[in-house]
Amino acid sequence: MKLIGKVGIVFTLVLSLLVPITAFASSNQSFPKEVNGLPIIYIETEANTEGLSEGEAILVLLDPNSKTLRDSVDRLNFDQYLSSNPLPDNVSFTVVGGKGASQENFIKSHDETNSHVKQHGPVFVGGPGLLPVQTILTAVHPTFAIVQDTDPSWSQTIAAISAQWYAPYAGTSQTHWSAFMVNGVTNGTARPFVQCGHVFYSDGTGANIWSTTSYNYEAQPFDGVAYVEDHRYEFTVAYGGSSFGWWMGCEDLGYDFQYFPDARIGGDHLVTDIGTGVFFENWNTNSGWYSNFTNPCYALGAADFNGNWKYWDHETITILDAWGNTSSNNGKVTGTLVSGGTTYWYLNQLLLASEY
Repeated sequence: MKLIGKVGIVFTLVLSLLVPITAFASSNQSFPKEVNGLPIIYIETEANTEGLSEGEAILVLLDPNSKTLRDSVDRLNFDQYLSSNPLPDNVSFTVVGGKGASQENFIKSHDETNSHVKQHGPVFVGGPGLLPVQTILTAVHPTFAIVQDTDPSWSQTIAAISAQWYAPYAGTSQTHWSAFMVNGVTNGTARPFVQCGHVFYSDGTGANIWSTTSYNYEAQPFDGVAYVEDHRYEFTVAYGGSSFGWWMGCEDLGYDFQYFPDARIGGDHLVTDIGTGVFFENWNTNSGWYSNFTNPCYALGAADFNGNWKYWDHETITILDAWGNTSSNNGKVTGTLVSGGTTYWYLNQLLLASEY
């Protein structure tokens, strides 16, 4: 199994745009000099990135001019660019930017992430409607403490969702892992799932990650943005247009950002679903798994996009046990994300996962 197993977004490129780049790729591969005016600072391939297959490549683009993630997405308009300049087969891309973004810093972060993947292997994250897939892959039934964004059920067309929180400290007592995520279910065929946020490994480290249905719910790293405890992060999943697709973004506010598109995810807005919102998912079976974690974890600034960015207007809190059954809250999750409020997840009260 793999952690960074990115199957490239499939496009066709006019051959005249191709030039060889040998700094990071083998001599028989060809790539554009730049993408949408952004320089390519690294090319992830099978040779340098754990989990990639032969011939697969991820172009890492540096945006030196945008101060924030949303500024970058709005300014660059990748959907329009890609409709006229699609990428080669089996090639995808990611964009890094912000105050600390540089080629040197990306390579350092990428190498650290890649080393961790080699040492610890893959983790899986997902939504409450995906239990059969998750258990096949891991033999673990996770639990969920969910704050659902119910704005789509109020005749709002929601094309993006986001939330913020401070990166917590993770303990070393987990039997498996846990995750704190922003999630969305789209109106595409079979209701695809997209998410991004933090995953907490059993060795006490945290990571900025994203995942989609296309990647079988396997965590994919934001390998250009470091995980720093107590830094404030914003995570976003959003529809970027028919060519750009759904994209997942991570921003260490005031520092760096990164976003990945997945054009294979169908649909153009989020639907009313228990998988649309913010939730903590627990893959641990031991009662003391939360030892030395920041507790409670909390989220704030939850927003969605209905023509303009705004705070959530409506929500529902749901607790699911390891078999997908609804359980009582009883103080497991308190507060509200509506109107810019804050919600708290008390880890010592969250339900345990189950193995079989």
